[in-house]
Amino acid sequence: MNIIEQLYFLCAIIWWLYYLPRLYQHAHDPQFLKNPWLTLWLGAYLTGINYMFNSYYILTELEHAWFPNTHIPLANICRIILFLSVSFMYLINLQQTSDQSHLWVPMLSLAVAAGVAIGLQFLIQDNTYLRNYWLGTLSVILGAVPATIVLNNSAQLPKEMNDIRLAHFIWHILYQSLLSLGALMSFIAAIYGLASNLTDPYSLWQVLAYGFSALAMITLAIVTLPDNLLIKTLYPVHLIRYRRIKRISDDVARELGMHPQAFSGDIQSKEYAAIVFLLDNEPFLSEASEIKQQIQETMSGTNDVGELVRRLYTIKPK
Repeated sequence: MNIIEQLYFLCAIIWWLYYLPRLYQHAHDPQFLKNPWLTLWLGAYLTGINYMFNSYYILTELEHAWFPNTHIPLANICRIILFLSVSFMYLINLQQTSDQSHLWVPMLSLAVAAGVAIGLQFLIQDNTYLRNYWLGTLSVILGAVPATIVLNNSAQLPKEMNDIRLAHFIWHILYQSLLSLGALMSFIAAIYGLASNLTDPYSLWQVLAYGFSALAMITLAIVTLPDNLLIKTLYPVHLIRYRRIKRISDDVARELGMHPQAFSGDIQSKEYAAIVFLLDNEPFLSEASEIKQQIQETMSGTNDVGELVRRLYTIKPK
């Protein structure tokens, strides 16, 4: 096992050390056996297995250990079926949590691609194992294109946004992006390997594919963090928000002849304190104040506190 495979395998071990306790914890939750949670968590579980099966070294070792007396690349076929199962899990979960009615299109494309990939493994038995690996990769990635388009189109910013939903949205989009980049690199690696008749699977493109896949697994681990930990990943977002609100509150303080306020506590407490200061002192600004007019325009037409706070971030400081 070379250094590339060692790093890839290390990421898999870290994933299992993280995910299995989380899976055990959620298995004791009464909602765990109910959809959409069941398909979501099982899909993530199978994603970890699929990640390991994507390793060429692990795949060949499994082939020698499990199927030593056959000329058919059965471990590679298991990899293709596993990929199809994971994709179906996520599409079923999406169907249960959204109103999309055309998910049969990516499901059909995945099934056809898996059938083609498995058929090639049986029909072209004079190929090297590496060529079979690349052919399987090409087939499943081509079949996954419609599913990727559907998933990307469905990833819309929720209308009712709180910090937890925002964190889930950001990290899920990052996960999908890294996964797509990994698939693209794998696709290029397979084309390059087949066209050049390479005997070494570790081209630059394959190394990049491994790297993006590993980063995707890390982001998936972050997405499934407990909410109290996940929300801490929004620190940069809260910092940007606080600095903008702080500048606006400083402008309000100067217009009222006050010293800019110093807010204490963690970043969220300081953010909320700055917003409260802004709203408390807005009535005392002169009617000709540009900031007062912007705040009043922001506050008009809504009684929702969350929506009001989101609108306040759109005010431009002087």
